[in-house]
Amino acid sequence: MILPNYKALIKLANACRKAGIKHYKDSDCEFTLTDDAPQSAYKKRQKSQPKVVNSDVDLDVQTDALTQEQLLLWSAGNIAGDVNENQ
Repeated sequence: MILPNYKALIKLANACRKAGIKHYKDSDCEFTLTDDAPQSAYKKRQKSQPKVVNSDVDLDVQTDALTQEQLLLWSAGNIAGDVNENQ
């Protein structure tokens, strides 16, 4: 059996794991598998990154920005004061 590429070897190793075969040998290659499959680099990276939970983030941050109500009434000015000045 000639293995055409790396992907074919991975498929063969996965099939051997499923079947419970730990040691494989033929005329072209030979390998021994461990009990557990090695974890991919992608999964290792995902585990090492801390997950942000909403409880970890302070949502009550005080800023100098205007509130939604202040933004809504910003251009209205002092309406009560304008009426009193005209009388």
